Amino acid sequence: MYFWLALIGSAVGLGNIWRFPYLLAEGGGLFLILYFVALVVIGTPMLMLELRLAKKHKETIKKVFREAGKHIGKPLGKWYLLIVALFFIMGSYYAIVVAQTLQYGVGLHLPSAIFIVWAITIYGVFRGIKGIEKLNTYFMGLLLVLLIVVAAMTIKEVPNLLALPSNVSLAENIAIAVAQVLFSLSIGAGMTYTYATYAKKYVEWKTALVVVLSDLAIALMASMIVFSLPYSRGVFMAFGNLQTSLLAGGGPLLNGLFFLTLFAAGITSLLSIGKMMVDNSSKRFLLLQALMSGSLLVFGTPIIEFLDRSVVNTLFLVMLPVNAYVFYKMSR
Repeated sequence: MYFWLALIGSAVGLGNIWRFPYLLAEGGGLFLILYFVALVVIGTPMLMLELRLAKKHKETIKKVFREAGKHIGKPLGKWYLLIVALFFIMGSYYAIVVAQTLQYGVGLHLPSAIFIVWAITIYGVFRGIKGIEKLNTYFMGLLLVLLIVVAAMTIKEVPNLLALPSNVSLAENIAIAVAQVLFSLSIGAGMTYTYATYAKKYVEWKTALVVVLSDLAIALMASMIVFSLPYSRGVFMAFGNLQTSLLAGGGPLLNGLFFLTLFAAGITSLLSIGKMMVDNSSKRFLLLQALMSGSLLVFGTPIIEFLDRSVVNTLFLVMLPVNAYVFYKMSR
């Protein structure tokens, strides 16, 4: 049970509450259908595959690929570098998203919020904070309770998410839906594998089913709150609408509590990303990532949307077939 909660805590968070609604606003009801299909066809099998791989190998994903290079094909021995690149790019703008929770929750200026985010992350990763999984579990539980409270207080009429219009092509919608599944569940890049190496006993299909259903439920709940109000499309549309709902339903206290909880959930995920990257590369990359994150502030929201929708989505999709093949071969 605890392992399930830890995995759910890793999977559920900003990907469901910040990212999913803004992608849904672009892809419409068709995106929602495609996302559900991708969860069943790709998300669940990949989750099971990573869990099975972790039962056999209790080491870093870097060592798994190095072993794959020896037994399957030499080029695969360096494939993990692409995973490091993914986490480097993702963490650099994800930190800004985490910092935005402080801005929406307590009114902190973004540069100050970024400094706090990276101070905690660098200290945590360098000092080797233990129990990241346990922290994820606690904050996920609190976040779920607050979401239910906010939904009960603010939703007057449940929005029909399937009726939302699509503003992108079918091909783009498919790509975004698949990438969101990989992003949200933290699969296809070794994050789930890393968590699972610490677990002693679990059943793959049961664990995968619980995590996938939880992920879908939180994403839908957050989206119903966001789309119950008038909205304008954009990367941070979810935060704006959530803040409106929170202030109207419970005032500044509930707004601050919710966004601080979201910050805590986001910072534990960022610690996990940082640890994953450092374990498979070098601590210097974490410092470079912090510098890159600060420099992204100069370019504002457009660069965050570009990195999130174009670069990270593309990396996830490019890595998927190779990682699936390696995970399958190495788990046999």
